[in-house]
Amino acid sequence: MDKEGVKIDVVLGTALVGMYSKCGSLDNALKVFQGMAERDVTAWSTMIAGYAIHGHGEKALQLFDAMKRSKTIPIVSLSLVFYPHAATPDWLKRSSNFRDHVD
Repeated sequence: MDKEGVKIDVVLGTALVGMYSKCGSLDNALKVFQGMAERDVTAWSTMIAGYAIHGHGEKALQLFDAMKRSKTIPIVSLSLVFYPHAATPDWLKRSSNFRDHVD
């Protein structure tokens, strides 16, 4: 989109990440996410939810770790995207670590 002169701000970027995620096009969602100059907690949460909802729990947790390193403060509602997708004891252990970091 930037090539056509449309700047991708955090609002537009988050909307595109959400759209691509809902369509199952996680590669495109990630490209938009990575191309965003600024990411807020909603942008991070949208990308993380896309991975979790489509069964990529490990990628979701990796992205959550990246969000923590970026100093973005997670929100409680983000934890809700993980629970239906927890399939292994290891995943449950890692997701409990996730719960320790949300407000």
